[in-house]
Amino acid sequence: MNKAWIQLQDYEFTDTNDDGSWVLLTSKTLPSEPPAATRLLPTDESYQNHTLAGATLEELNSFIRTHEQQLEKLDISASLWVILDQKALETATCILVEQMFDGDKMEMSDRFRALRIPLPEAWGYYFNLDISKMRFEECADFDAGVQEDGLYKWVGPFKPSNEGLEQCKIERDRKMEAALKAARDLGHID
Repeated sequence: MNKAWIQLQDYEFTDTNDDGSWVLLTSKTLPSEPPAATRLLPTDESYQNHTLAGATLEELNSFIRTHEQQLEKLDISASLWVILDQKALETATCILVEQMFDGDKMEMSDRFRALRIPLPEAWGYYFNLDISKMRFEECADFDAGVQEDGLYKWVGPFKPSNEGLEQCKIERDRKMEAALKAARDLGHID
């Protein structure tokens, strides 16, 4: 889990000494205060036994919709989220989920769409979707449609469009590898 968590972090715009980019929710019991983002998870594996483990996309969506106001108070997005499931741990991917907006009612709907994306790519896509620099349609293969697992295919990877972006990707990968090595040295990952 820690390896996946480290690969999920933002290495493009943050330093490896900064707090993490994400908050991990594992339980249906939400904290009373906004949880701190972290780059390393506890080394005990108690997070595997929490009440959100093994939940389906529909169950997670229902939980988020039911607790939307409380999540917003905790500064946790209820419209864009990432899921680390068992397949994520096995394939270095995660599920990127976007809540769909109902333009007729001018509010978020109960519907969502999701795709599986490589962990190192997730932060960039999440961030660009969050600031509306990108639309979900730009990262999901809508021609292929929803797959058997209920997810869209990711349309990447994209080659960097210029030398500066290529250097950013190389630097991001270097920082991630350094973070993985540090976690190995601390005993957080094998």
